Amino acid sequence: MRRLMWIWCVFLLAGGLLALGCEVDDQGDDDDDAADDDASDDDTGDDDVAPAEATVSGEVGRSFSTCPPNIDGVGDLYFFLMDNCGDELTDARVTAMLPSADLGWPETMIPFEITEVPDGTFQLYAYLDDDSSGPGGGTEGDLENTICVEVTVTDQQDVTGVSLMLNDKCPY
Repeated sequence: MRRLMWIWCVFLLAGGLLALGCEVDDQGDDDDDAADDDASDDDTGDDDVAPAEATVSGEVGRSFSTCPPNIDGVGDLYFFLMDNCGDELTDARVTAMLPSADLGWPETMIPFEITEVPDGTFQLYAYLDDDSSGPGGGTEGDLENTICVEVTVTDQQDVTGVSLMLNDKCPY
């Protein structure tokens, strides 16, 4: 009897050690996976967030209030998707640039596309670098939109048909 109990104890101890050495994934919640961040996880990684693959597209033009352009109305067109309409250089979540955009005539509408946009609600701001001063922000005479356009991306669905008008010249 004593021998039977000793065998039983050895069997339970060996089974317990085996169980401690094996990872068991119960129902795919990946509690122990450092690359996952479900609500029930205790790690800091987040592999449940889809990569930003949505596209925001539409047309951009300028209003008659920007006539005449400071130089020729041709330049790099910079786009900023921000949480709040404000300082585009520090608040931008997504940026894009369309080189050599020709907004020399107020009737011209140019198609644009901003890629790799995450889900969220953003304020769209743009300016045309009319004097070729570079991407550091609008300078005096560059064309800009002073009224941001709200854009919402949900479930990584593309947003199309956005209309953006550059309605002013940068005063700085």
